[in-house]
Amino acid sequence: MRAHTPLTFHPPCVPQLVFSGKSAGKDYVSDLTFLHAVDPEKSTTKIHKHSVQMHIVKADVDADFWARLLKDKIQEKNSVTIDWDK
Repeated sequence: MRAHTPLTFHPPCVPQLVFSGKSAGKDYVSDLTFLHAVDPEKSTTKIHKHSVQMHIVKADVDADFWARLLKDKIQEKNSVTIDWDK
């Protein structure tokens, strides 16, 4: 496992994250559009042997609770596991 590394958002402050990886010679890409803007400087990631763990920090810390993480409900249900306790 690698240490926390910062996430890079292009362009900054747009609530979208695209990342890619390779496993067993096969390329994978994930395109996540968040429900609200996130803070890329405070958001981090950990790369594990079989998964990627991200800590996403919302840009507006005074905003109310997010009803969900991603704009697309189906993508969130099928592609993302959320630890609401953290």
